Amino acid sequence: WRRGWDSNPRRATNPCWFSRPVHSTTLPPLQHRAVILRGAFCSASVSFSRKSTTIVDNYKFRRHIVPNNQAGLGSDKVMMTVDIESVITVTLRRIKYLPIVLVIAACTTSPVTKSTADDLNVVMAEFKALEKGGAASGQTWFEFASKARVAGNLDIAKQALDRAERLEVSPIRIVLERTRLDVASKNNVGAVAHLQALLDTGFTAIGFISNDPVISSLTGNDAYDALISSMSAQAYPCRNQPGFKDFDFWVGEWDVTTANGAVAGSNSIKIAERGCVILESWTNTSGGTGMSINYLDMASGEWVQVWNAEAGSQINIRGGLTDKGMLMVGHLHTVGAGTTVPFRALFTLLPDGRVRQFFEQSNDEGATWLPWFEGFMRANSNRKHKG
Repeated sequence: WRRGWDSNPRRATNPCWFSRPVHSTTLPPLQHRAVILRGAFCSASVSFSRKSTTIVDNYKFRRHIVPNNQAGLGSDKVMMTVDIESVITVTLRRIKYLPIVLVIAACTTSPVTKSTADDLNVVMAEFKALEKGGAASGQTWFEFASKARVAGNLDIAKQALDRAERLEVSPIRIVLERTRLDVASKNNVGAVAHLQALLDTGFTAIGFISNDPVISSLTGNDAYDALISSMSAQAYPCRNQPGFKDFDFWVGEWDVTTANGAVAGSNSIKIAERGCVILESWTNTSGGTGMSINYLDMASGEWVQVWNAEAGSQINIRGGLTDKGMLMVGHLHTVGAGTTVPFRALFTLLPDGRVRQFFEQSNDEGATWLPWFEGFMRANSNRKHKG
């Protein structure tokens, strides 16, 4: 086989051309399979029968005519293409050769590396040039430190970062880059220590850490996760302090009916700004709308609601939890009429999960109170709420 392949002059112009029929008796199994696999991806001019398919040692070949300009020969030829399914079948039958195939596959797979020798040489050359110049700014040294880290030269990166720190680059940026260096060198303890030192200074911009692809790779490390939890509590205090959850029973997607059961509209109540605000969006049955912003005023310790509707009603009330529910008192101003009257609202969570809203106004400065609106809010299971 080897002599027939090497000596045939047509091999130079048509590498898929075989000089004579291929049989398993003439080739060792691996060589035989290599020839067959070669035929799976190109055509071979071989002397088979004129049937549409030909079986050779369990391999199936399909017969077709190839013009001479495709075959690379002097005239049209009958070409045979191996059926890949038969190759797979036979290969599985010869499974004893699988370890060799796996070794070959492993050896021909090139691992992805984060740095190359060329990158390291470039980094070293740039470092020497910056040292020699002597006039590089702190920002230049900082950017170079990051570049050296990415290239994999961590020692040079540390030296460059030291120079950037001496030239008074922002301490926060320096600490974050030192953390990245520690992560790159697999010094997780040092990385967390840098972040803890940053937290101790009052730094709460957690997004710079959680959104950093290098630093956030520490996720899953117990010390890092605990630090992020602590930093999150400082960065987003509203969702971590008890008073801000007092009005959570009002949050949801609601269908609203009046006391007699008539449909009044729908209300969407959502938590916003990481627990610091509750937003209300109201729509009545005729399409009229209104909205309110609700929050805990930490200066006074009172809950505040500021409401505005398209029809010109403005409500500004404040209060807190009582044994009857969330009670807030203030004023209702009607823009069109130009009137302002005392106003109060009571929100009560009922045993069946509904919320009762009962609003009253006074026309005699609070001596007596008249109903303004009473509605019963029932959760709408078809509308999903995101808090």
